[in-house]
Amino acid sequence: MSREYLFHPPGAETSAKPKFDAETEEEHSHEKWIENLRERVIAIYPELEDIDLSVLFLDPKNHEQDIRGSHMVPDSEETHGINIDMGGELQLKLAKAKRPVSVEIAAKLIGIAPEHLTSEVFNTFVFLHEYGHAHDFVTHYQNAEESKSLSTNQIADIWRNEYTQYRSKLPIPNMGTSELIETLSKQSLLEFLKTRPVTSARLKTANLKTAQEVINAQDAAYRSMPAEKYADEFAASFIKKHLPEIVEDTEKSR
Repeated sequence: MSREYLFHPPGAETSAKPKFDAETEEEHSHEKWIENLRERVIAIYPELEDIDLSVLFLDPKNHEQDIRGSHMVPDSEETHGINIDMGGELQLKLAKAKRPVSVEIAAKLIGIAPEHLTSEVFNTFVFLHEYGHAHDFVTHYQNAEESKSLSTNQIADIWRNEYTQYRSKLPIPNMGTSELIETLSKQSLLEFLKTRPVTSARLKTANLKTAQEVINAQDAAYRSMPAEKYADEFAASFIKKHLPEIVEDTEKSR
């Protein structure tokens, strides 16, 4: 069974969903591990305390969903939040099969071989990657000198517009890797490209013939976007600096 953990900043309104209550010792360990990691981040970056965090720990037998995360910038309708789908070795195996480039980049930045990457380390990297996005937004957008006279919506629009501009330059324009993977799981690459002649010609020039080759090229380009590189480097730097504490917390959660 999948379990969800919800953390809200001090004084925030309670979500309609209840906070996860551990039913077994193993589930309690997962919850405690997440709490400890979040507290370590906030202790160093107190400006991130107000970030809403929702963590879904996937069923270990789930053969469809892999480890991933998302970051939502705040506006008049949304709070600043992070969503993480955490999983075990099966979900890591799925990630390696679907998004090998992302997994290899994470391993390289941390300084380990991809084959030695464990689900615990990858969960940690994805968790910190999303906090890296939050740190980027708070530091370089929300708290920037030029943002002082802007509304929350205006700041969010600046972030989204910049992100959209970079996405428009991807091999498959305006589509994230996860969205592309989902799309190509429902139709062939040939069918997908029928209505995209310009993109089709570009892929042909790049000699990308299979769906996985296109996904890999898309993921490599996506990970090279400034916002993604910032988040990746934030995660890797944090892991390297605080590896002993992270390992200790991981051992306690087993």
